[in-house]
Amino acid sequence: PDLYKRYIDDCVTATSSSRKELNLFINSVNSFLPALKYTWENSENSLAFLDIKLSIKDNGLSTRVH
Repeated sequence: PDLYKRYIDDCVTATSSSRKELNLFINSVNSFLPALKYTWENSENSLAFLDIKLSIKDNGLSTRVH
């Protein structure tokens, strides 16, 4: 990932990889431990992380409390 941030057990990442490469990465991470599965939310321009909405704006990140 180009960006990786973590708060306790919640992580947010951003990447410039293709959707195919991203799916390969997700499958790889989910194969580490069979008893542990990660959940993912994919978006082209924004997503919720904890109580914040992260958005891409003017080649940077903007945040908004939701």
